[in-house]
Amino acid sequence: SRGDLLVVEGKALRTIAGVFDDAADRAPTKVWLRYEDLTYTFEQAHEAIVRAAGGLAELGVGRGTKVLATMRNSPEYLFTWFAVPYLGAILTTVNPKSEREELTGLIGQVRPRAIVTDDELRDVIEASAAAVWPETTVVLADDLMRSPHNAPGSPARPDDVPEARVRLLDSEVGLEG
Repeated sequence: SRGDLLVVEGKALRTIAGVFDDAADRAPTKVWLRYEDLTYTFEQAHEAIVRAAGGLAELGVGRGTKVLATMRNSPEYLFTWFAVPYLGAILTTVNPKSEREELTGLIGQVRPRAIVTDDELRDVIEASAAAVWPETTVVLADDLMRSPHNAPGSPARPDDVPEARVRLLDSEVGLEG
């Protein structure tokens, strides 16, 4: 373990990033993902996750920061999915088939520090973000994978993540609850 374990009322709590780190430590050369003609070992995936987390940290993403991700299925999507909680940030995933009006509404409700997407969706994401939350940074997942920076330290501990809240976001009727 890399220091992400928290014991509360006698129960050990872990983050998904911490669980992944332990798996990568135990079996670094074991295949973790096969996608089309690509294969990633736990070690290779861990390196990509840490690079993506480092790229996000360079954008100011950290404990409690909101990140929105919308992209086609890809290894980069999975690496992003792990990188955000690695930093103690909050991930909101959005269906990449969402219409522009839906995306605009969701971005306005979430108000993320960063939006991670792919090249295919970049234009609609940038236009949607500019309309309601220009403070956000839109970044391509591929660019995060090429980040020269690694995430700072170990994965976030469960107590690094703000208290969990359940939120229902409905872009059509604007409900929150």
